[in-house]
Amino acid sequence: MGVHSGPKIPTNGLIASYDAINRKSVIDAVSTSLIDTSAWAAAQTSSVGVYSANQTTGTENARVSDTDPWGNISVVWETRASGDGNADGGWDTSTLTIDKTKLYRFSVWVRRTSSTSGGTFYLGTGSNDSVYSTTDGTAKGNPYWECVTTSALTQNQWYLVCGHIYPYGTTYTGNHPDTGYFTVAGGPVKVSNVGFCNIVSDLKWGASATWGQHRCYHYYCGDSTTKLQFAYPRVDLCDGNQPSIAELLSSAPRQIKNIVSGNYNAVVNAQNAVYSGVLHTSSTGVYAQTSGLNLSSGAHTIIGASRYAGAGRGRIISSVNTNWLLGHWSSTTENYYAEGWVSSVSSGTNDTAWRILAASGDSVADSWQKYVNGALVDSNSNGSAGPNEIQLGGYAGSAELSDGEVAFLLVYNRVLSAEEVHQVYIALRSRIGI
Repeated sequence: MGVHSGPKIPTNGLIASYDAINRKSVIDAVSTSLIDTSAWAAAQTSSVGVYSANQTTGTENARVSDTDPWGNISVVWETRASGDGNADGGWDTSTLTIDKTKLYRFSVWVRRTSSTSGGTFYLGTGSNDSVYSTTDGTAKGNPYWECVTTSALTQNQWYLVCGHIYPYGTTYTGNHPDTGYFTVAGGPVKVSNVGFCNIVSDLKWGASATWGQHRCYHYYCGDSTTKLQFAYPRVDLCDGNQPSIAELLSSAPRQIKNIVSGNYNAVVNAQNAVYSGVLHTSSTGVYAQTSGLNLSSGAHTIIGASRYAGAGRGRIISSVNTNWLLGHWSSTTENYYAEGWVSSVSSGTNDTAWRILAASGDSVADSWQKYVNGALVDSNSNGSAGPNEIQLGGYAGSAELSDGEVAFLLVYNRVLSAEEVHQVYIALRSRIGI
């Protein structure tokens, strides 16, 4: 399948398609989640964003860089119990506007990292009106899907834990099939059910409900050595557009999938976010880099929609290994770059306009055609081989990073004609308001 708006996009020779608005490429792209972790950063120790830290001493929460459920380094929320046997970490979110006539899924990834297992893990919710058990119809004023001793969590095993709230007035009296525990290795088959703590069953909204809340705790720990970690909490509107359990298990929300191959071979570094249909890059260390493409020889075409956002060298789409890039802003002219299609050169103006940039040519023959917004602007030699891999938001590994945004990236293993490049521009320009 091509990119999101793709019926007019040439598909012959298309070997890679990364599309920040397509859930087949990145889960966060069309996320219905009411919360995200974009505000989390390593070394934080208190409340942040919508997350109000639940703790007694003021030192029982920390954001740290550690491995996520897929082994990637990410920022996770760690509990650091003081041993007082009270609130030992986790959060209450601020109030989240909901539609009481809709079904919602609440989830979080959790693991116990310590060999000790003190205290209790909680996943719960709240509302301005009580939520009610689907089974017995009674109001639940302090509702938790799970409150289990941390010894029930296998050490160093990540679990995706889910619970659901049904629409007000539902006559359903059971539990959602996706309420329970899942693991990456186990796939979309539950490894166990939740205990339903004090709520008997899944829940339904009250008649006056206008907001909900995500609550996740480590509580009642009598030792100072037990640690839990939480990752990627979500509150999803279940209207058919939400990620499936299989999708939530398939990759981290911060990984970008090549739609053509099905491989996750463009990985976002650090705690990056793909929200509002664009990949955000940062001059402070957030970028994405492909692997497994190897375009250093032969014919190929690269087309990407990007814009500079104000800091760094402005190299938003470039090579990892050679002096090759689709466009950049710089205070000095760098003629050894194939920069017939740069955003700005030597003017000192930080040009932040969206552009669809393209390079089509042959690395062996060193013959290149360069396009801006579907129009040919230059045709000459580059002076170097093509890119081994492509980096979004920087150049040469982690060097010279930039604040920017990328909406999509297409890679072909052939030279596209000027008409075909213009065809891609016409098909996708509305995505970025051109």
